[in-house]
This record gives sequence, C-alpha cells and structure tokens, in this order.
Amino acid sequence: MVAATVNSRTLLSCDTIGLPRPQVRWEKNGRTIPQAGARYVMSRSGSLQLNDVQVDDSGTYRCIAENSAGTVSRDIQLLVHGTHNFIVNNFIFFFFHFYICSVS
Repeated sequence: MVAATVNSRTLLSCDTIGLPRPQVRWEKNGRTIPQAGARYVMSRSGSLQLNDVQVDDSGTYRCIAENSAGTVSRDIQLLVHGTHNFIVNNFIFFFFHFYICSVS
C-alpha cells in the first residue's frame, strides 16, 4: 500500500526490464490511464508519477508490462488522506482523515 496526502506528489513504482523492452501500461480500478496527462506522468522505466494527488485518486492501480515473452502485472493500493487544522485556545491540533475506496 502507498499512502499520500492531498495536494502532494507520489510515485507508484513499476520499474521494468526485459528483452525486448516491455511495453508498460497502467490501469486504475480496471480502467486504462493515459501515459501522460494533466496529473499523470509515466517514466521511461514504467513508474507512474501522480501530481496534485486528490482523494479521488485512491484506489487499486495495476502496472502491466508486456513483451513477446509474456505479460506480468503488479497491483498497488493507493490511499490518499487529507489534513484539517483546528485552533482551540491558541493551540493547533492536526487531524488526519483517511479515505478508503473499496473495490468491488
């Protein structure tokens, strides 16, 4: 499991090697993620960087690597949580809220 905080950047590691070089694609909860987008960037090695992470980014990510020798995949659970600050009698309390997405 990978944990991230709202508005942060996180990396889902899926470094691949092989001959011929594997083609890598990512899915989130069974849906294909574009190789590059407004908030997603896939490295040459296959890892996926998420920028400005939001609670809706929580879920199960699957890295799929494929070449002529076959296909392998790896699932990574991402949990995104937010923080809230409350000021009481000149003290600041930090509360962490965890949002868990269940996958059917």
